[in-house]
Amino acid sequence: MESLKNFFGVVFKGNSSENYPLLLTFAYIFALSLIALFTFVSHSITNYISDTQLERAEITYQLRSQSILVMEISRYASDYYNDSMRYDYIFMEQSIEKLESSYNQTIQYINTPARFDLGDAKETLGHYYFKIGFDIANKMSMYLKFSKEFANFSDTSSSQERQKVLSQLNSGQDRLLIELLNAAQADFQKETIDEIQSIMNIQLYMSGGIIFVILLEALFIFRPIIKKLDQYHVTIISQAMEDTLTGINNRRAFYKHSEAFFEKAATENKPFTVVLCDLDKFKSVNDTYGHEVGDEVLKHFAKTLTSALRPFDVVARLGGEEFALILGNTTPKAAAHILDRLLEIIRKNTCHYVLNDGTEGSLKYTTSVGYYVCHPQKILDVDTYLRYADLALYDAKEGGRDRHVRYLPQKSDDNDNSEEPAVAVVSEKADDEDRKYSSRATDHNVEQPA
Repeated sequence: MESLKNFFGVVFKGNSSENYPLLLTFAYIFALSLIALFTFVSHSITNYISDTQLERAEITYQLRSQSILVMEISRYASDYYNDSMRYDYIFMEQSIEKLESSYNQTIQYINTPARFDLGDAKETLGHYYFKIGFDIANKMSMYLKFSKEFANFSDTSSSQERQKVLSQLNSGQDRLLIELLNAAQADFQKETIDEIQSIMNIQLYMSGGIIFVILLEALFIFRPIIKKLDQYHVTIISQAMEDTLTGINNRRAFYKHSEAFFEKAATENKPFTVVLCDLDKFKSVNDTYGHEVGDEVLKHFAKTLTSALRPFDVVARLGGEEFALILGNTTPKAAAHILDRLLEIIRKNTCHYVLNDGTEGSLKYTTSVGYYVCHPQKILDVDTYLRYADLALYDAKEGGRDRHVRYLPQKSDDNDNSEEPAVAVVSEKADDEDRKYSSRATDHNVEQPA
């Protein structure tokens, strides 16, 4: 303290011109200290908000998952008791494992001391899990205990013990548990929002002190941050247009790409083809092998489509096992040739998979295809093209699957109010249709070939 007094005494007495360098040094050190302090506090708050949001979002997801899993376990247990179907047992076992894992993760979060916590969100959650009157932890432990006991019974057992355990699962405790979990989730989210809002208010109050360092931070901090945000923006946009399972375009991206594709086709006056693919008997794959194998088949099919088609063709997953394609610069004959080759590749290309538990296997599958060849001078909306392709896809399914069928519209199809049924033709007639294509290029309404 004495040295500080001596320092100020030297600074503020005597000739100002002599003391100016020392005063400037002091001001620079003081300003630099403020810059470091405000910047550190501001960035710490930002990081805390970001980390808190991520952590709380995960816990909120776990709470929601627990309520859904409790509902699923009760339903699967009842179905398994009544029907003795093996897949109900498998789904029940999987749900029990997920519920136990999610519950343990939540308990670990509650019991872990907070490094720096400004709100009551964790305390509120602990109140729901451990306090009398709510006691989710005890109720969840009992529910898991009864679930595991029920899973250990034989599927043919009709003993009183099995009935008693089932009644424990469906006695209303499951609904009470779901209600408590939903209430815990709602209050936890509210406390989190309040906490983040309070922290953001503190940050707002500090903004006045940070204004004078903006120019300095703009050069060394804000510019890299803005660059990183731009990268995040590009990543988010990309993820919004990407199917999370297969990595190809999703429905949103398909509609966006189709607009540009149609415009380019009209400008270049080149025909194109809209295609719908639907995996044959895919539900039986999920029912027989499980959804994990089904997901591997979908990813394999998406990869096959991407590698088999041309770079300028559009490949997208619309949902479930349904995929959509747009084949550029494609006449009826060319479309049939491409789809013949695609079906052959799919038949020969077995899906080899390795599951998370190390299980390996392989599975053959096929797909049915419906498509519509579009003329560039009479562009319709993409939903109309998909409807045409879907009608042809239906005929492909009805005709035995593992085939492609081309949709050939009647004149009434150009009328939005038409109720007249559409005509679909098996695409093996594409050679004949291709010869006729140029002659009817100016007329979108075509007749079924002989």
